[in-house]
Amino acid sequence: MGSFPSTSQSSKRGGTSRDFVKKDDGDKITTLPTNQNQSRVGSVCYEHLKGIPLATLLESSVGCKHFTALCTKINRDDVVQLYLALQGIRDTPESPPTATTNHPPAVIETHLRRITSTSRLNNKTIANLRISLNALGQTKSMHDVQDMISEITATLTEQEYQFWLVSQEGRDFVGESARFEALLQDQIAMCYFHLFLVQEYSSENLEFIESVLQFESTWIHSDVETNYQQSNVTHAKRIVTLFIEENAPLQINVPSKIRIRLERKIMKDGEAPKDVFRLAKSEISTLIQRDSWPRFTKSSWWSTYLNYDMAKEKTDRPSFTTPLAKRQRIYIQFIGEDDLTSILSSDLGREHLRIFLALEMNTADGSAEFLVAIQQYRVSTSENDRSDLAQQIFDTHLADNAPAPALHVSPDIVDGAKTNLAGRHLEAVTIEFTKAGAATAAFLEVHVLPKFKMSGLYAKYRILSQQRLRVEDGHVGVTNRKSSLVC
Repeated sequence: MGSFPSTSQSSKRGGTSRDFVKKDDGDKITTLPTNQNQSRVGSVCYEHLKGIPLATLLESSVGCKHFTALCTKINRDDVVQLYLALQGIRDTPESPPTATTNHPPAVIETHLRRITSTSRLNNKTIANLRISLNALGQTKSMHDVQDMISEITATLTEQEYQFWLVSQEGRDFVGESARFEALLQDQIAMCYFHLFLVQEYSSENLEFIESVLQFESTWIHSDVETNYQQSNVTHAKRIVTLFIEENAPLQINVPSKIRIRLERKIMKDGEAPKDVFRLAKSEISTLIQRDSWPRFTKSSWWSTYLNYDMAKEKTDRPSFTTPLAKRQRIYIQFIGEDDLTSILSSDLGREHLRIFLALEMNTADGSAEFLVAIQQYRVSTSENDRSDLAQQIFDTHLADNAPAPALHVSPDIVDGAKTNLAGRHLEAVTIEFTKAGAATAAFLEVHVLPKFKMSGLYAKYRILSQQRLRVEDGHVGVTNRKSSLVC
């Protein structure tokens, strides 16, 4: 392949290539316009665009629009326009171009003359173009047309397509063509979408979708009444309690007929087929795709996602190569990290951790409240108060059928606490509570906290906490990078 047209030839078309690009010794484009918002090699955007061959891209109306816009911007649109003309002839051979079409014979001839003055297409292709296209733009052979399309595609791939991979037009194409459901399994995309939704106070929509997907993926088929069926029902009930019921902690906006149907089928009838949430999931997915998703793809969070360096993750951070680990690191990077003590000392932290535990453990789990209650017991000074509080803690968190059970305390510790409570040996009770608290805290820190910090619930807790601090400090409206989650 040869070089682009000279500057004098370009000026006939309304501008010079020097207005837009630099050239190397081979007279080829080496940079895009300096005001371009370019994507880095190895970024999410670059890798996504690289996975779409040029021929496939130009078959898409959205892709064709943005690729042509790039070629026009750098004053190199003749080849792509000729490609589109040939594509039209190939797709409608019985209706050759006329003066009323987008590519009449005169237009095709104009492109041919301009391209002939360059070396961008080889002589054989140019000759075939002139021979195969008659005065009406008709062709003798569709095989010849396809050969010419292939040659032009190779020409565009060599140069224009390389700049497409890092161009603003490429980024615009990704944003316009991206679909929520297609990116649901992309943990990095969902991470940034989560953070965006937290800012909009609508993160429960995505959390509901992900919870339903987890329910469907772990659903166990059984033809008989077994523990497997009960497990499905229990899981479904947690989702209804968290997202569907009136005044649920993370209530989503679904039509009342869907809510009533789910409450009756799951909560009353005890039935939970695999597709029980199908209508609710479809309703929320449509809401996201129509409302939140378009705003997300125009936000700074989307831009940050497109810039995410996939290549650097693989080389510089091998320990962060799993999707969930990447998701956790991104959350921590933007919203900061609280330890278990800090989370439990905040009413917002306890509430969001409690909700997360209910969803994660698929059953009532009072571990967070248990640790807070133990701390209150430790600072109590009155012996009568300590005795009453100890009994209350045991009944609420450790007894059989406790309403908020501390699930991660061994039976030996529970039996020890029960025996010493009966004998009113408060010092011994304190020792058992200390052991129970240590076991519970260890479980939460190792098995729960890492997952909690990946979730939208943790992000929501952090941003609400920071907003509360700003209000208390009298700095309403004053934001910073981490507390406002603005990237």
